[in-house]
Amino acid sequence: MESHEADKLARLAGVARGLRASLADPGTDDIRREVDLYAYDEVLVTLADLVELEVPGAVRDEMGPGDRADLEVALATAGIDLVGGQEPGPASAASGAGS
Repeated sequence: MESHEADKLARLAGVARGLRASLADPGTDDIRREVDLYAYDEVLVTLADLVELEVPGAVRDEMGPGDRADLEVALATAGIDLVGGQEPGPASAASGAGS
């Protein structure tokens, strides 16, 4: 994976982690939570596209909690751990190149 793509993955993963933290914060107001949830879903799909993970059309259109969890697991398997706070690693480069 080129350096530019790795940098983009790292930046987007950081954005996703920030959005996830805001969503987990009980002090986040309802309007902010709704906006952050929409943004988080969009970032998850973008990250999945960058590492060439398949995202079904229905999930792209409207993502539920189970869909989010599935994408988080798939991204973690590809080296982008949004839950544990790890930076994208070599596995993300390998999975993107081999698909």
